[in-house]
Amino acid sequence: MGRTRVSSTTVAVVLVFLESLVLGQNRAETKTEMPKIDVHSVEWTQLQWLNQGVEQIGKPTCQNSRVSKDDLTVADLAGGKVAVIRVTRALRPKNGSNVKQIKEILKKVWQGKLLEGADCQILWSEVTFWSIQSELEFADGKEGALFTDGLHVALRAHDGAIWFSRLMPAAQ
Repeated sequence: MGRTRVSSTTVAVVLVFLESLVLGQNRAETKTEMPKIDVHSVEWTQLQWLNQGVEQIGKPTCQNSRVSKDDLTVADLAGGKVAVIRVTRALRPKNGSNVKQIKEILKKVWQGKLLEGADCQILWSEVTFWSIQSELEFADGKEGALFTDGLHVALRAHDGAIWFSRLMPAAQ
């Protein structure tokens, strides 16, 4: 399998585009409490390490291969109360460390509506530039995982299920 090289300029352009989609996103009206977002232990990394992290998130069992529900959010998909979203790795923004930007993206993603439900495998055909890797710390002590680029989501939920989804685009 060949590897594709992506320039830092391309990654920066894609991140700016995705951020604009997420920041203007049509979010579900939800009463979900926003978990604390901890960025103190973030390691600035490269795209290849985030891609490998998504590949290692866990083997999908595909027992419940699809979740289709109107107004489903990433918070709903997690399947339990999350106390902390701990960012462990992220792509370094071109202008240096910007933890405020990471927090804003995660807030929008967490409350964002899923485009077409969620699947136990990646079904989209577009290239995904994963930019944020985080651990989910559930209130009952269980752990999950969340990877995102602001538009795509890879999630290990409370029950251990692996889900992949895209978020609704910004309202026009």
